[in-house]
Order: sequence, then C-alpha cells, then structure tokens
Amino acid sequence: MCIAIHKPPGEFIPENILRQCWENNPDGAGYMYVRDGQVIIRKGYFDCDKFIADYFSESAKIKTDIILHFRIGTSGLLDEINCHPHAIRPDLAFCHNGVFSNITVPENSPVSDTVIFGRDILSNLPENFLNNHAILKLLEDAIGRLNKIIFLDGKGAVQIINRQYGIEYLGCWFSNSTYEKPKFSYKEFSWTDYSGDCKRCEVCKKKLSKDLRGLSSLCWECLDAEISDCPDNTGGLHGHLK
Repeated sequence: MCIAIHKPPGEFIPENILRQCWENNPDGAGYMYVRDGQVIIRKGYFDCDKFIADYFSESAKIKTDIILHFRIGTSGLLDEINCHPHAIRPDLAFCHNGVFSNITVPENSPVSDTVIFGRDILSNLPENFLNNHAILKLLEDAIGRLNKIIFLDGKGAVQIINRQYGIEYLGCWFSNSTYEKPKFSYKEFSWTDYSGDCKRCEVCKKKLSKDLRGLSSLCWECLDAEISDCPDNTGGLHGHLK
C-alpha cells in the first residue's frame, strides 16, 4: 500500500502522525526537498526513531515543499534502493503509492515495480514532461486510479498524479488514510507476508495476503475501490468475495 505525503512550506505534520504512517507502512521511509536547484533525497530509514529525529532536525531548516514516503514492500528487496523517493535525474524525483499492474516484475527481482517504472518509463520521457498536459493525462490513464505519484523538480514544483484520490489533511496531501490508526491490524492482515502458494489480485497483480486467500480475487485496496465504484455499494463485494 505505502503512503506518500506532500507537506507545503509552513505546514507541520505531528510526530504521532508520522509514527502512525511508519506503523502502517514499516518497510522503509524517506523524504525529499529542493536545495540550490537540486532535489535532495534522504532515504533508507529502517528505524523509526532515527527517521523522526533526522526529519525534524532537517525540516526545521527547509523552506520548500517536502515529500515524504513510508513503504510497504510488495516486490523487490526491503533495502535502501527500493525505498522512496526515487531520482529520475538530479533535478527531478518521485514517490509512488500503489502497484503498477502493467509493469512486469521478474520472479525474485531485487528491485520493485516502482524502480522499474522509473527506470524504463519516466527516465525516457521528454525533459519537460511535467509541463505537458497530454503526457500527464496519458500517465494518469496508464497507471489507473489506484496509483498516485508525486513529482518534485529542482525548481520546487510539485505535481501529483491522481491527486483527486488522495486526502487533504492538516494542510498537507496524503495518498491514503494510513496516517490514521487502523480499525484492524495490518500485521494481523499480513500485508507483507507473501510466503507460500497464493493467488494474485486480478487488478494490480499483487499477491493476496493470507486473510483474502481463497475468499477474494482482489487485494484489499482494489476491493475497496470496487465497492466504492458500485452503484449500490455492495455489488463489488458480492462479485469478488467467494
């Protein structure tokens, strides 16, 4: 699932919110901002206290937008390389929330679908693609509503693909609601336990967690979207829970 956050200048994200993001998305964190025309990336945090200390120490001196990311690993290793943000070039980087269903991740790939997408797709787009509305629309259509991408360039400009599907809170933008204390346990639902023989979600291709194996053909995120899109708010659930 992951969560990506856009914090504009002058806004503040309380420590308890950051810790909740970590608790719900515990597979590595990072953040980025702009300095002297370059995007500065701090990532590879696997200790929450260290992340909190570094973020608050540095953010107090940052006058530009800050983009934060907390990861749940659905493919690739749990290492610094797969942590977000990801650089496209020195003056452009991005964070991603979701799973790219149209990206093929080789079995036992050390890198995630996000890394592959950045390497094979985003790095080959024209240099000024963030100013091209046609390209942005094509990106939005290509990744689908379950994915969100935040771009930050060296001039400090922020572009969010699928912003409308995120949440405005505390003057910031959150890609989903995992900044809140969940009504259920993510650990209990085994979001990152993909051991054993299990099926994949028919929409995003993510391996189904233990709680859904044998019950649904969709993962929880895609199932939620299916239910939300259903006119009577039940058909999606009835259609995919077996």
